[in-house]
Amino acid sequence: MPPAKKTTPAPRQPQDRQKKATTSKVTNRLDTFEFEHDGETYELPSPQDSVGKIPGRILRDALMDPESGGELRMSIAALEACDPDEDALDALYSKPAPEMMQIVAEWFQSAQGAELGES
Repeated sequence: MPPAKKTTPAPRQPQDRQKKATTSKVTNRLDTFEFEHDGETYELPSPQDSVGKIPGRILRDALMDPESGGELRMSIAALEACDPDEDALDALYSKPAPEMMQIVAEWFQSAQGAELGES
């Protein structure tokens, strides 16, 4: 029996290097993030919408010196960059510092796909 013929794949064309069109959408994205203060529920914008709005200097500082609380600073900058509702922001900043920091951390982590309370 003769050996099987080896075929070589066709040379790649420029269109082979282009990204394929897709119709899928991210379905696990949070539309809003909710928290409670004084018995009322407030909403913060989706953290995914704000990640691209963080000033480069804040991102650099967070990455270069992670011991300085840069992630929290970056989280707050991202929150303020996405134009949250003023009442929600006032309610958030009215909370005791540890609670406020926990909410901001959970909000920011939800953009990274982490479950709430998980780091």
